[in-house]
Amino acid sequence: MKITKPKKQLFALSTIYYVTSDTGGDKHIVVYNIGTHYCDCRDFITRRLPLLGTNLFSLCKHGEYVRDHIKDAMKTK
Repeated sequence: MKITKPKKQLFALSTIYYVTSDTGGDKHIVVYNIGTHYCDCRDFITRRLPLLGTNLFSLCKHGEYVRDHIKDAMKTK
């Protein structure tokens, strides 16, 4: 997976990331960082988002990848 950021962030309190899809091609998954990570993939929307606010909520692989990438970038600074 590869992460890219848009040239211009549309909202002040959030950050948008584009993650390449594992299925290949030019498909990108959009991950929003608004305190927690929200993703527009089918797995997150159908399986994980309904559990938001419970102890069963977890991130999809795209959200985890972005979260881990941000943590690693903070460690290297």
